[in-house]
Amino acid sequence: MMRMPTPPKEGSSGTDSAPVGGVNAFAQLMNLGPNTDKVTLMAVIDNAVTQILSELANHEAGDLTPDILVKVQTALSFLEKCLAFKDQEFSAFARKRAGELENALANTIKRIQAAGRKPIEVERQTETEGPAQAPQAVSEPEKNEPPSALLSAPDKPVSKKFAYEREEKILIDYAYNRLCKRLAFLRGDSTVVEKGKAVEISGIHEDGVPPLFLLSPRFPEILRQPFVELIREKRDLLSRRVYSHTDSSDNDEEVLRLYREDRYRDIDGIVGLAFDDWAGEIARAGIAGLPQEIKVFGAKKRDESSGGLGSSLKKVFAFGKKDKKESVKAKAQQKETTPIRVHKEWQRLESQGVFNLSQHFSFGLLSYALQLSEKQFETEYECISQIVNQQEKPDVGPVVTNLSRLYKFYDNIFFDLVIVVLFQRKNKFDINMLQAACMSQNFVVDRLPLTMDELRRRPMEHAKYVLSCLNDTTLSPEKLKPALKDYFFVHETVHASKVGKRIQASENLLKRQGDKLKGAAKQIVEEVLTILGEIKNLKKEQEEEGVFLGEEIQTTIDEGIERALLFIR
Repeated sequence: MMRMPTPPKEGSSGTDSAPVGGVNAFAQLMNLGPNTDKVTLMAVIDNAVTQILSELANHEAGDLTPDILVKVQTALSFLEKCLAFKDQEFSAFARKRAGELENALANTIKRIQAAGRKPIEVERQTETEGPAQAPQAVSEPEKNEPPSALLSAPDKPVSKKFAYEREEKILIDYAYNRLCKRLAFLRGDSTVVEKGKAVEISGIHEDGVPPLFLLSPRFPEILRQPFVELIREKRDLLSRRVYSHTDSSDNDEEVLRLYREDRYRDIDGIVGLAFDDWAGEIARAGIAGLPQEIKVFGAKKRDESSGGLGSSLKKVFAFGKKDKKESVKAKAQQKETTPIRVHKEWQRLESQGVFNLSQHFSFGLLSYALQLSEKQFETEYECISQIVNQQEKPDVGPVVTNLSRLYKFYDNIFFDLVIVVLFQRKNKFDINMLQAACMSQNFVVDRLPLTMDELRRRPMEHAKYVLSCLNDTTLSPEKLKPALKDYFFVHETVHASKVGKRIQASENLLKRQGDKLKGAAKQIVEEVLTILGEIKNLKKEQEEEGVFLGEEIQTTIDEGIERALLFIR
């Protein structure tokens, strides 16, 4: 599960005390810096072991999933490193937790074997009766039933109905609305009264470029059906932790009250765990993922032949092994898992310009958003937003200074998310400040993947929006002028050293698509290309003569846009 960390008190460093919670425990292990102190290291490893012990305890039947195996391997690997420190406290801690982990692993394997073992009575009956007594045309669900279930089954197979249909429906509505409210908070939505009715106003700045999926006003409605599937995948866990505390005699309002007042932490935790599991599926398939997820789930398996704590996993990986053909079939089936299918559906929507998934898309961002501290996030957002909005002239210095504080005190996702939200909400935080964060020597780029993705995509996305305006049946100067201004602002602001190929690609796109246009639209694109040619000449002159020509370049852009708009006025 992903939980928000509590920032250190003023005057203390980011590693002076153990974190309280944090992002996904295993992602957090990969983010530990080289200077992490002993208390923090032990606390993070302890959280990871506690999480895997819980998952092993809840695993009743069926082979251990690759996700659980990777987590066990990761936890044992870090415990083994603790022993290498030759520290008495470290060693005692590592041995204790490793012992607990290995015992839980052994008990889980025993439960799996017991669930799949044929009862003695059934074996004897099979021997005496022979193959002639075998039922004909056994259905697929019956084949997969354990022998103990077949022993007491009636002649005709009866599908067992889920006992908590009503409670599940109430929970889906409750948890979905809870997540939607959190997404509305990140967007900065507000409610205004228009003609006596309350109207929701999005806080996201609309410039024609699709926002990050997490911040898109259209995303909640798209999320609804996948969310239902997500909840149903966790039926067993929710039945034990939540539904079992309800009473069939309670009305819907009483069940909802139970969720709100007594079980909201369990619900948030299970929903967060489900999204984290989906994130692991995507990262393991090599489709996408945050850097920390790719490190954990996309890494090659460690060689266990060297012995140590990790060698105890040999029996786990060997357990339930299928032959080569079956493993190939399982791999093919893995491509059709729910998270991968949902991601493909969302990619189609992304290609239609509904939202941006980002190269580092992760379902884990939804888990993080659900468990985010609104007060904490809003405080940090407002701190930087007020500095930017009060500036008469844009100054990236104070912005980078405040971001450095976030970089020191918070985890990767919090730090990255604050920057992206600042950029996409309605304020004066522009592409120049976004770029300052990406290019600061104080920051490791891996800690802001969403920010870097946002910077890289901007030249091409603004060029696409200009073409979209030109392809509109009614060319509107009011719509086209800001689109052209935004394109040139990004074109001249973003450093070629970071996204030079993207800038050139945006120019090529305008030229290529412009040849397909007709009339005024074609003339406008030709004028845009003329402006770009004049800018290149001015930059060449600037470099050769060593004279700054920024004002001349801006004048060229402003005058060129006005000439272009004359074709439709």
